[in-house]
Amino acid sequence: DNERGLTMEYSFKKENLSMTFLFSIYIKLQNNAYNKLLENTGIHIKQAMILLILKNKEYVYQKEISEILNMDGGLLTRYIRKLEDHQYIERIEDDENRRQNKIRITKKGNELANLLKKEEREREEAIMEHSPISREELIDYLLKIIEISKEYDEGK
Repeated sequence: DNERGLTMEYSFKKENLSMTFLFSIYIKLQNNAYNKLLENTGIHIKQAMILLILKNKEYVYQKEISEILNMDGGLLTRYIRKLEDHQYIERIEDDENRRQNKIRITKKGNELANLLKKEEREREEAIMEHSPISREELIDYLLKIIEISKEYDEGK
């Protein structure tokens, strides 16, 4: 019965579901897929996100990564050290400001980032095959939800 549940696994009435709950289920499923890919890499999903930020960029300052991921500097430093230990990235001291580190992805890191992006695209395409809207329309809609959510929170 479609009204009662999302699938056989989730038998909730739609009026009792929150968007937050549904987004969290999707994120958990997505993270599980990433974690399966990362099993033998020595890193986990949050560290892989750093690789995806660095992909296709000459370098990014550590502070920028912290802001993008909304992550504490100490935790980010540990993640960067782990990525460096596995030779996915390298740290370069900034000649102009020695207190800042430039972070650059290595060939090995880029190969892993490419694999993650490829798998992500394939997964999204498979999911969107069953959707009445396009991927682009969904992204536009989700970006609008994020924008409205931020405005709502700022207004409180």
